[in-house]
Amino acid sequence: MSEQASTAAPAKPGRLTARSTLAGLGLLLGGALVLITPQPWLVWNFDILPDAVSVTGMQAAAGVQAFALAVLAVSAALSLAGPIAGMVLSVVEFALAIGAVSSVWHAHDNALGVSIDRLAELTGVSGEQTWAAQGGTVSFTGWFWTALVAAALLGVHAIWVAVVARRWPKPSRRFQTRASEPLTSRSAIDAAESAQVWDAFSAGEDPTDQR
Repeated sequence: MSEQASTAAPAKPGRLTARSTLAGLGLLLGGALVLITPQPWLVWNFDILPDAVSVTGMQAAAGVQAFALAVLAVSAALSLAGPIAGMVLSVVEFALAIGAVSSVWHAHDNALGVSIDRLAELTGVSGEQTWAAQGGTVSFTGWFWTALVAAALLGVHAIWVAVVARRWPKPSRRFQTRASEPLTSRSAIDAAESAQVWDAFSAGEDPTDQR
């Protein structure tokens, strides 16, 4: 009897491998990245300008928020996924993470290029070569580095999902099982009573007559 109990109750996944936990972590990371992108990422200082110029993540790397929103959708689907779907979604999330990291780092490598529109908006002067000749200095805020870390953690999260997804139970088939169950004893009784009523009608009797 103990052997049957052990086979009937498979071991539950640990907290760090549970489907709901990993889906929640994906939602947390994706949501954080969505909230980080509107914050100032770059701060420029030029001698010709009286004040520093801030450039937000949306202005420097608009694609990051699109990748983050897609991660939110993937994470929501992950909460309902089985082993195979979980592994497929992990591949999708990893590709999105690579895109997010690349977009964030592009803002670092091409800081002036991604800031031209903001500088032109404030001063009316456009052209990357024109601004490069001004010899401005740029600094990256903590929001920029936080975005880079969050995007990288999405990649780590995707890899972890791919590793543990094979241990997840398959989606519940509770409703399919109920639909395929045989008639209950009560249903059989109702069917028998209905047959008797039709037999009474066939014989010319009134089944509602209580004589």
